[in-house]
Amino acid sequence: MFIKHLSSILLTAGLCVTAGMLFGGCAGQKKELELELAQERASLQDLQAENEDLRLQLAQKDEVVAQEIAMLESSRQALMAALQGTGAGVETSNNSLVVSLPSVLLFGPGQYTLKKKSKKHLAKIAKVLKSNFPNATIRVAGYTDNTPIKKLKKKFKSNWELSAARAGAVLHYFIDKGRIKPQDIYLAGFGAYHPVSSNSTAAGRKKNRRVAIVVLPEGD
Repeated sequence: MFIKHLSSILLTAGLCVTAGMLFGGCAGQKKELELELAQERASLQDLQAENEDLRLQLAQKDEVVAQEIAMLESSRQALMAALQGTGAGVETSNNSLVVSLPSVLLFGPGQYTLKKKSKKHLAKIAKVLKSNFPNATIRVAGYTDNTPIKKLKKKFKSNWELSAARAGAVLHYFIDKGRIKPQDIYLAGFGAYHPVSSNSTAAGRKKNRRVAIVVLPEGD
């Protein structure tokens, strides 16, 4: 539409010039057309400059996204190597990094305090998080199977509280020993309500008892 309008102005200006040569008239109209043409050219230059700015902004955003994806993948590989043989899972999902640790790796049966041996694994995770994601938000989430609490019934009302306590133990280790900034980390307790396997078998219940460490995208 803009090009069509510009062509119309040029055509009109050309006709006016021809008419002026033939009849000695429309000098005033010629000046008006030349002014309008100059304004249209200025508008075109502004649009071109704006388009270039948008192109550069898009290229910068694409570069940032590419860097974030590369960092997530690099971190995933590093953690997979560090946690090899522990039963832990590491994956990327929706621009997040998720480290899933089986409860048996972290806690004794029916317990919510960390095993001494588990701390070396948490130290490796904390090192990667602090180095690669210094400004990220980290969620530590606890999960259980659907078996009602027995041993800790006096301590916890339900699996929700137990899952939150286990997540809290990992969170405090990250803050106290891993030096993760407390303002960048929080805990959640999901109890038995986000199973990854069937609770009808012992193997399935074992998979459901876990703590997940999630590195969230910026702004979440």
